[in-house]
Amino acid sequence: MYPVKQLRVLSDTRVLEIGTRIGVSICSGLLRDAGASVTSAEPTSVADLRAAAAHADVVITSSDTDPAWIGHALHEAAQANPRIIMVDITGAGAFGPLAGLALTDLQVQAMCGLMDSTGVTGAPPTAIGFPVVEVSAGIYGAIGAAVALISRDRDGIGQEVDVALYDCAVNALTTFLPKALAGGSASRIGNRHPLGAPWNTYPTSDGWALICAVSDDQWTRLSGMIDPALASDSRFRAVADRVTHVDALDAIVSRWTSSFSTLDLLDRCEKFNIPCGPIIRVEDLASDPNVLHRGMIVSQSAGGAGPAARIPGIPFKMHTGQAIKGKRAARDPGAGDPAGRPGHKPPLRGLRVVEVGQYTTAPLVAKHLAALGAEVIKVEPAEGDATRFWKPGQGDMGYFFAMTNTDKSVVTVDLKSAAGRDNFCTLLRGADVLVENMRPGALERLLGAGCAPVELNPALVHCAISGFGVDSAYPGRPAFDTIAQAMCGMMDLTRAGGVPTKAGISAADILGGQVALLAILCSLRDGAGPTHAGASVDLAMQDVGVWATYPAWSGRVSREDHLIVSCADADYMAEAPATTLGAWARQAGIAVQDGCARFPRPASELMDALDAAGVTLTRVRPIADVLTQPHFLARCLNSGRDAAGTFWPLVNAPYRMRLTPAISQVVPGPLGSDNARVFGIVND
Repeated sequence: MYPVKQLRVLSDTRVLEIGTRIGVSICSGLLRDAGASVTSAEPTSVADLRAAAAHADVVITSSDTDPAWIGHALHEAAQANPRIIMVDITGAGAFGPLAGLALTDLQVQAMCGLMDSTGVTGAPPTAIGFPVVEVSAGIYGAIGAAVALISRDRDGIGQEVDVALYDCAVNALTTFLPKALAGGSASRIGNRHPLGAPWNTYPTSDGWALICAVSDDQWTRLSGMIDPALASDSRFRAVADRVTHVDALDAIVSRWTSSFSTLDLLDRCEKFNIPCGPIIRVEDLASDPNVLHRGMIVSQSAGGAGPAARIPGIPFKMHTGQAIKGKRAARDPGAGDPAGRPGHKPPLRGLRVVEVGQYTTAPLVAKHLAALGAEVIKVEPAEGDATRFWKPGQGDMGYFFAMTNTDKSVVTVDLKSAAGRDNFCTLLRGADVLVENMRPGALERLLGAGCAPVELNPALVHCAISGFGVDSAYPGRPAFDTIAQAMCGMMDLTRAGGVPTKAGISAADILGGQVALLAILCSLRDGAGPTHAGASVDLAMQDVGVWATYPAWSGRVSREDHLIVSCADADYMAEAPATTLGAWARQAGIAVQDGCARFPRPASELMDALDAAGVTLTRVRPIADVLTQPHFLARCLNSGRDAAGTFWPLVNAPYRMRLTPAISQVVPGPLGSDNARVFGIVND
């Protein structure tokens, strides 16, 4: 079992937590996990607050929910001590048409398309069952603090970090934005996958299980277990055929799965290497073998006053090495700033990152490292990243790939050939960071004995991202975002018509990538200066999911504090305590079932009664509408160019740093476009 211990990489950092948002406590908790000393303050006077801030390196606030005098006092404290780093986590951010509005997590989910993308086809939208945007904002706040600390180590100056829940929600829409950018509309598909089948939640004799069989080989193995006659059924011959006839296919699979217990079904699927997973109830998380093995739920003594409380473990497993004379200090970080920040170099300028990743997690991490000034070399196989050609897009590249791989050099490497392995090993010897999301151990097996990353480069920060971790109770088990959501409580907390349902966004992938980015930044700061300590980061998406759902399984937030109201003009989200909502619905004569209600007239006819009852009503916006909103245009929309000069739509980073902003501006080139420069060879 993983030892549960506090990391020390930020042991010289003092954090003052003031704000009342969940995101603030998430942010300070992560910095504490990395070793910082955290003080939670409830200041009663300007003098007390100034005194507390004077001794802090990082101050975390939520100015839209804090009293105004706190902001004024902190501004004065920052003027007196320019080394202070101020992280402000708010609903809408410091500027834009909605600035200052104390938006809730549920309101942001409704306004930014997260509800619109979650739920079942033909049914009302669904709220994600834990405060996913607050959690995301808290992680990005910690990321901003870590970057600002790295910058301060070099320049001696603190800065302000503006993190908006609104921006975090928009950044989570990467799988849906491409279709919206092309003029299409996203559709809710429940637990299905738009490009593969069978991929869904299926009933068992004692619960639910997820099966994700997308390839023809997987379907051949699965259909052989269900009914060998299915192999000759023309409706299911190819992936496209199975997607077309998904209703009939799911009915067949459901009849088969319902005859087994969940454990029996999982055992059968694993024997045939079919990606699968149980949908774990939050009350059962503590008994999951991998959660136990990795120490992700910890009992905290109540001091004899009652039963021990359950708290989450540290979501990133990091082992730091001894300080080694490293390449980062030897490499000239350069002068000036091509991104246009005179007097302030990008925080990670001079850092070299190698990325071996596809889909979401590793590319997300490397994208942010590149936006912060690192040189990122993305390693793709000869046929390219699996997402490179996803439509819609421009030319041979999809919008999804362009948005998640900005500012990277692209090289192709055949890791199955001797020459390819030699080139890759050369990259690792000259790198500071390796981030990858291959199956645990796959990279080491490809490279062979004596060529593990840590052996090639002891000063390397190696971040491996996987579903269940390198050290796992489920060694070798494949995992997609959907399976990780099923096995961390996310799907149990999110219900559509009573059925456990995944978040429409790739919540486990995205939050996992964010936490991995934070772990890398903390590792790098631990090695700042003339030495560089190597580190190994073992990041499991299940770990992050269990940690992220803590506000819900601990009882801090309720799943019953909102209703989805389908009115004649649009869908809306009504938010208030459960008792208030129930009283209002009864008075209005609205029947409620599974958290949803129907009102056959325009929402305007509900307004007076809502105001009187203390219920907030927010329109659930389709994703296509989000792109036209003034606040989106003011804060989120950006553009970049590729090598041919073509413009591409991009989204700004959700942590806005006043002095050293993360800037994305260059869209990646074609396959292998940088091979000659990086390897000094010419493509065959």
